[in-house]
Amino acid sequence: MIDLIDKAVALLKQGEAIVLPTETVYGLAADASNESALKKVYQIKNRPSFNPLISHYADIEEIKNLRSKEDFRFAVESGQNIMNLIEDLRIPVIAAINGACVGGGCEMILACDYRIASEDKSTKIG
Repeated sequence: MIDLIDKAVALLKQGEAIVLPTETVYGLAADASNESALKKVYQIKNRPSFNPLISHYADIEEIKNLRSKEDFRFAVESGQNIMNLIEDLRIPVIAAINGACVGGGCEMILACDYRIASEDKSTKIG
């Protein structure tokens, strides 16, 4: 399993898009700071370039699995690059919030132009 993870990380660092399983479906992953890699995701999905992609962020369990200083640096820089990309988009970006929004999720909504939050009592920011 470690060999597969190492191979996936190497491909991501080379600007490739990879397919990975989730609990319910397969997802596409790419380095959001690499414009060429993002173009590959659009090509694979046959998605027009004006149609935004959904980004997912790490949770605490994923952070616990970082094994080296380089892994941690890569994760942090990738997150920062994603926030910068969102902030620099030339189209309005809207964050929809329903539930707790903390950590990277809070950083992400701050990179957006507009934020809409549900009135559900579980919705909290920060």
